[in-house]
Amino acid sequence: MNSKHVRDAGILLHLTSLPSPYGIGDLGRNAYAIADWMEQADIRLWQLLPLHPTGFGNSPYAPRSTFAGNELLIDLEALMHEGFLSPEDLASLPSFSDDSVLFQKVQEVKLPIMRFPWGIVPQREENGSMWTGKPSSRK
Repeated sequence: MNSKHVRDAGILLHLTSLPSPYGIGDLGRNAYAIADWMEQADIRLWQLLPLHPTGFGNSPYAPRSTFAGNELLIDLEALMHEGFLSPEDLASLPSFSDDSVLFQKVQEVKLPIMRFPWGIVPQREENGSMWTGKPSSRK
């Protein structure tokens, strides 16, 4: 088969469009579920669109930085499983709309809950298999 005639199927789906109980799609279980579905369907390409922190109008094409990732895409459940957040932290969050992203509300809720893990320095376990939080000695 001549490789210049091979076609692949793909999807165009921004992570913020994924369902999430935290108001905005993120790099959590639903992103993995989409990737698993794509593998089963033999879909090889996922165009994510820019993943920068959004600026004016919450557009991924008007980023505050071209070098940083969007902090709203951090998976809160992963932070809980790693011990940076508690189940109570997540249970205390308000409910969000299922059909649209209210960026201002998500920022007001999600950013403060992630502030305290930033003072923790991640370190490898002795076996090198996972990160654990160790309190930072820096103030």
